[in-house]
Amino acid sequence: MTGADVLSWSYVYADEPRHWHVFPITPRGKRPLEELRHGKDHATDDRAQLERWFSNGYGDRNVGISCAPSRLVVIDVDTPKEKNDWTDGRVELVDLIARFGPLPQTPTADTGSGGVHMLFRAP
Repeated sequence: MTGADVLSWSYVYADEPRHWHVFPITPRGKRPLEELRHGKDHATDDRAQLERWFSNGYGDRNVGISCAPSRLVVIDVDTPKEKNDWTDGRVELVDLIARFGPLPQTPTADTGSGGVHMLFRAP
């Protein structure tokens, strides 16, 4: 993805109708940049700030979303790894849906570890 693409995606998240508060995170990672150690606390939907963060050669950054100011609740469906004995989140999600009914349609994002983030508007 180019810098223009990352900047464009930051606008998609930050603009109407979402107004999600975003911040730059490490390339192909999920940690805030060193200069923004408290990444979520710097999150914004201000286009001028997003342009400073995601243009001018900074196109390798990922876009993080700060959930609380964005009024989001995220279900993180993890997949088990060989190095741990976690329950498969996909199986747990199917069980929850069977018990409580289907979830509404919502934006999702694939994670680097093979899982998925499901984003819901907080009540």
